[in-house]
Amino acid sequence: TGFSTQDFSPALAMHNIDGSLDTGFGDNGIVILDDDLTRESFGLDETPSGQIMLGATISEQSNAQIALYLFNGDGTLDDSFGTAGELIVDLPEDFIRFSKLIVQPDGKILLGGTNFSDVIIARLNADGSPDTDFGQFSTNGYEFFDWGGNERFYDMVLLDNGKIACSASSTLLTSNTQALVIQIDSNGDYDTGFGFGGFAEIEIGNENVGATITADGTDLLLGGSTPIPFEAPHFLARIS
Repeated sequence: TGFSTQDFSPALAMHNIDGSLDTGFGDNGIVILDDDLTRESFGLDETPSGQIMLGATISEQSNAQIALYLFNGDGTLDDSFGTAGELIVDLPEDFIRFSKLIVQPDGKILLGGTNFSDVIIARLNADGSPDTDFGQFSTNGYEFFDWGGNERFYDMVLLDNGKIACSASSTLLTSNTQALVIQIDSNGDYDTGFGFGGFAEIEIGNENVGATITADGTDLLLGGSTPIPFEAPHFLARIS
């Protein structure tokens, strides 16, 4: 489990299958990375080698940087990664907020998030450098997706065929907020065979917000909610 302490230090907890802390990991099951910067954890995933990667936002830098940490199975940092297990990644612009991290089977790192108005999917190489082969309209590994309104990222899943799907919402000036699913190819281009040019709008009621997405074979499952009174507060949709 990745989390942040009360003073915004990134932390990691390892649990046994019964929910108890694994005392062989870190300090009785918990590792806290304490330094002078305010860092808020946003995601973690297991690497192909069985290690754990944790991502954190560096708040002092207006979100213009993130930190990646690579842990061994016992909770120690892998000294061969970055500087003593920590890698600082410069972002292409300020106020990017990532909330999802996925490590691909080839070791490359997917990041999902948003800025003020766009969904952002980025891919880094295993060493944390930008994957310059990723993205249809950029060469720095960061791709911005715009449906024409104010978009917000929620979740992301890596499909078995290498494609990437994420749940989002879009608020247009002339309409309510609707849930979106965006699907892209493994190289970061829009999957034009999915929905309308890679976007699928989910219309359930007058207003709804996508929250989480997962894959079920070749289908996608999207869970979300609607804030409209007297309507169903939650929804589940299957997308083929």
